[in-house]
Amino acid sequence: MSDFKYVSANSCKEGSIIEIEGFPCKITSAEHSKPGKHGAAKIRFVGVDVFSDRKYNLVAASGDELKTPIIARGNAQVVANLGSTYQLMDLTTYETFEAPIPKEQDLVSKITNGCEVEYIRDDDKVRVLRTK
Repeated sequence: MSDFKYVSANSCKEGSIIEIEGFPCKITSAEHSKPGKHGAAKIRFVGVDVFSDRKYNLVAASGDELKTPIIARGNAQVVANLGSTYQLMDLTTYETFEAPIPKEQDLVSKITNGCEVEYIRDDDKVRVLRTK
């Protein structure tokens, strides 16, 4: 992870992105429990990795500080299909990089050489989200 900030576990809701086990995960479920006689209230988060779609769980006290990764979004043009990856060129910096071909077949069918796509990026991980 490159950049991150800290947020309170109480402020995290479904759809937020937090770091679970070192992976940036979008929260799909957040269950709150009542505080006990000697303990704080707990929140059980279930999140899906934004790059690999793997599911992760996290249990945190409601007052804990959680890492929230800052994930870059951008637009790029598809330069070439390299078999298992696409070569993309960022439309603002003109930097070229590779991104794996998405698993969604309806998205793959729309992507051709020269089309614009929206992507997310964190260090060396890249994921194509949709075509423009």
